[in-house]
Amino acid sequence: MNQTHKTTSPMVCRKQPFICLSVDSLEPFVCNNKPFVFFQRVSGFTLTELMVTLTIGAILLTAGAPSLSRFIESNRLATVTNEFIIQVNTARAEAVKRGVPVILCESTSGTACTTTGSWNNGWLAFADVDSSSAWTVGDSMLLVHAAIPGNLSITSAANTVTFNRLGTVDAGNGDYVICNSKIQQKRTITLQSVGQTQLQEGPC
Repeated sequence: MNQTHKTTSPMVCRKQPFICLSVDSLEPFVCNNKPFVFFQRVSGFTLTELMVTLTIGAILLTAGAPSLSRFIESNRLATVTNEFIIQVNTARAEAVKRGVPVILCESTSGTACTTTGSWNNGWLAFADVDSSSAWTVGDSMLLVHAAIPGNLSITSAANTVTFNRLGTVDAGNGDYVICNSKIQQKRTITLQSVGQTQLQEGPC
């Protein structure tokens, strides 16, 4: 087979030709094979593929939203419950450690006990050095907790817990019910007179 190749002219074969493009020089080639067409695939999404993907994503998001919301609210309930138990135990431990009464009480201001408020507004604990059953100069502030989220509530017959130097409860033993109204679930913390706590779960 005789072929002539010039940089400025196409390659020509004697038999049935076809024409294609050289990728490098963009010059045509004429060869003896049957014609074919070569397509270079461009990666990416078509508009139809994109719309289908977005539709499926929207369906999955809508289906999973209630479960995600419940999971978040359940975690909030668990977090506040754990914080309350930990701080009750901290108050008890400090009473034994310091050898003086420690008071855990409702507090709106974060600087003094509130007898007409609610545990929802926050609470604090202090070492009652002078045994006056109230925050005074010379007492030691141990912890302060801010108000809890609006859909959570803490209810109890007591607004003050007092631990003596032995770690037992002089006042405030009983149930502390933490409820999440959004998912209608609660945690009941029972503070026993010996200073220990028990936890139960259930609907609000």
